[in-house]
Amino acid sequence: MKIIGRKERADLPALALFNIEVKVDTGAYTSSLHCESIIEIDGGISCQFLNLMNANSSVESIVFTDFGKRKVKSSNGIEEERYSIWTKICLGEDIFDIELTLTNRSEMRTPLLLGRKFIRKKYLVDVAKKEILKK
Repeated sequence: MKIIGRKERADLPALALFNIEVKVDTGAYTSSLHCESIIEIDGGISCQFLNLMNANSSVESIVFTDFGKRKVKSSNGIEEERYSIWTKICLGEDIFDIELTLTNRSEMRTPLLLGRKFIRKKYLVDVAKKEILKK
């Protein structure tokens, strides 16, 4: 297994998000992505993504017809229902499928959180390191 740091950089090419700062969180089960807004339309969801770490990033809507909903319990114990999508994530030289729950993370330091459901059987986490997987 590869080693991953507590913070990494990732690309989500299908969402046109590149060099996103990622927090690796072994305490979280699911992975989540910052989403500016979600609107249900015609059996799909229209989502606006913004790379919070890149001031030059534009906001564009992406419509997903293949999505789910799941209940997620936050660190303060409050449960909420979130939309989830599947996409590809590039970490260093690795490319994986990933399920991401969508939520407003504007109050958080990083727009993308990787939970243990994704990390499991792929990476070991070295909490003393950052950005080990640079290309």
